Amino acid sequence: MTEETEAIREVAKTAGKAIEASEKMGGFFDRVFGDLVENSVGLLSDKLKYYRAENLLLLHEKTKKKLEDAGVDYTNPVLPKIGIPLIENATIEDDDSLHTKWANMLANAMNPEYREEIKRSYISILSEIEPLDALILDAITIQYQMAELEGKESGLFDRSKICSNLHIGLKDCELSLRNLMRLGCIKPGVVTGGISMGIHPVASYKDTELFSLTELGLSFHKAVS
Repeated sequence: MTEETEAIREVAKTAGKAIEASEKMGGFFDRVFGDLVENSVGLLSDKLKYYRAENLLLLHEKTKKKLEDAGVDYTNPVLPKIGIPLIENATIEDDDSLHTKWANMLANAMNPEYREEIKRSYISILSEIEPLDALILDAITIQYQMAELEGKESGLFDRSKICSNLHIGLKDCELSLRNLMRLGCIKPGVVTGGISMGIHPVASYKDTELFSLTELGLSFHKAVS
């Protein structure tokens, strides 16, 4: 633990000094936003309360570590329309696995080697998923990435296998898949072939029983990994 981190933790022990703790994070905010936001701490301090100070500190530590692990020294400033809502959401996240995804997204936004755009929709998606949703999305994305090209083009994921592999109940799995579908990360499966009507094959709509990953789901997963 660095001296700066220890100092922040000490002043954050009492609610009355939460703002003082946020001021000590000024260097972190300056690195995130560069000169795109004047007085970064001032814009955020009115929303920082004691219960958010620890999450802010943890976000700092996780983001810094991910950048260090990637060998990043110079960082890009993050657009306020991305950075401010990202930090606000991260500091109210109480699930550690989801909090880590917020830190990953922030680090990717700051990383000049990350070539894809961090979109505002990713912030909305991450703020609306549950830990189980993220677990399922992680599992199917890894499976997709390991598949051969032919499997990627035609692959459908089986809900029953997801339940079995992750040891989760059908109801919980169904609710998570519905949410991921609502957010555009997955889409219902459609199976064609066999019976035809004239020249058109009959398509069978599989809803969540069989489903596929969307490009949005893939891009979002990369942004938070």
